[in-house]
Amino acid sequence: MGESGQVKIDELSCPEQFVLWTARSWVAAFKTRQPAFVHLRQGFEVAGIPDGLFALDELMGLLASAARRSLDFRCVKCRRLGGDEALLLHCLAACQAGHTADIDRVLADWLPPAAARMAVRPVTVLATLLDGVGLRLPERFPMRGAELRAAAYADPGLQRLQ
Repeated sequence: MGESGQVKIDELSCPEQFVLWTARSWVAAFKTRQPAFVHLRQGFEVAGIPDGLFALDELMGLLASAARRSLDFRCVKCRRLGGDEALLLHCLAACQAGHTADIDRVLADWLPPAAARMAVRPVTVLATLLDGVGLRLPERFPMRGAELRAAAYADPGLQRLQ
């Protein structure tokens, strides 16, 4: 699969597509100031993890309010994976696999130290809930922060979180 910006959404596993849909839906609602919780709540309920919405909201809220840089979360209809979307998938997969160093590196790339420490809990809760219903994310996007960011900024038509 090449760089994250070259990954097509239909190449992702079902758990990855679910996480991506929830994150992109949250960002779209945030940017337009429209409530997305009805659709997100339904999605998490169908997945069997209604509490997952609270963890996602907490994590995305931290990213929206404290990110060190503009984040590459694309629109819901975009057919390619953004760099920070790949980092989110990697962070959750690393959490499910027990690789805490990768979680810390991703969060430190996104957030200042205090916010990164606060983000560990929602990442852990979301990853655990997903894993508990069989939505195990594959570890396919290795942590290459600078490379992922470079690929993310290559497309000027991206929707940014900030």
